[in-house]
Amino acid sequence: MKRKHRVKTKRSSRPSFIASFFNSVFRTVRIGLPLAVFTVLFFLMFQGVRHYLFADDFFRLVAVNVRTNGILSLDEITRIAGVSLGENVLALDIQGVTKRLESDPRIRAAVVNRVLPNQISVEIAERRQFLRVTPPGSDKVSVMDEDGFLLGPAAEDSALPVFEDLRPKGKDAFQGGRYRDKGLLRMMFEIKNAISREPLIEGKNILSIKVDSPKRICIGFEGGFEILVSEYFTDEIAKLEPLRQVLETDMETFEYLDLRFKDVVARKKQGRKK
Repeated sequence: MKRKHRVKTKRSSRPSFIASFFNSVFRTVRIGLPLAVFTVLFFLMFQGVRHYLFADDFFRLVAVNVRTNGILSLDEITRIAGVSLGENVLALDIQGVTKRLESDPRIRAAVVNRVLPNQISVEIAERRQFLRVTPPGSDKVSVMDEDGFLLGPAAEDSALPVFEDLRPKGKDAFQGGRYRDKGLLRMMFEIKNAISREPLIEGKNILSIKVDSPKRICIGFEGGFEILVSEYFTDEIAKLEPLRQVLETDMETFEYLDLRFKDVVARKKQGRKK
């Protein structure tokens, strides 16, 4: 008896591949379509709310609250900041406003914040006027702050001392609108404070500070009187304390006091008793 053998045929995998592909597409559409619809709706809703908020008069700028440690006026600060009343507070570029303020050479630092619904606060740290200088290559007197930044032309009635760096390298210290010898600037600041606390000099305005070298610094006062010190000015100014009673009644007759030596060297004005 003959046995019948079944001939096995290889089935094509193409129909199953196509089915799997369409199943994947359907699953992706089933999951992704609601997410895409939600994203579009959320974006449209966000834009609508954003447009509503930016158009709402409730957020229109009505006040700029300024705190400053200097003399810049509210109008001037507002102009530098580039903001105007009536702008939308939410649309203001706070970072841009801050950069515009700090780009002004008179302003050391600025902090700007929104105060919802319709105000902004601006806190300004102004640079403090320190000395007057005439930068190399210029015939105009400028104002300089304690960090060496040139703040612009000095007022004709300015009472700030005139600073002159007469050292050979003094001209090179002025670079990019700034005096960059921080060490010497710090010394000038400390000398100015120490001199102003000395009772013998009390009430006298400092007119000039001239630096020939760290060993010779000349401070000129109104009335044609000068004091000479060096980089060791703290100890040198202290020499005046035991001489106050002798000098205080006769200060107007002196041309200068040189405090750089062991003994104080004094010179009387011409025509005065030596």
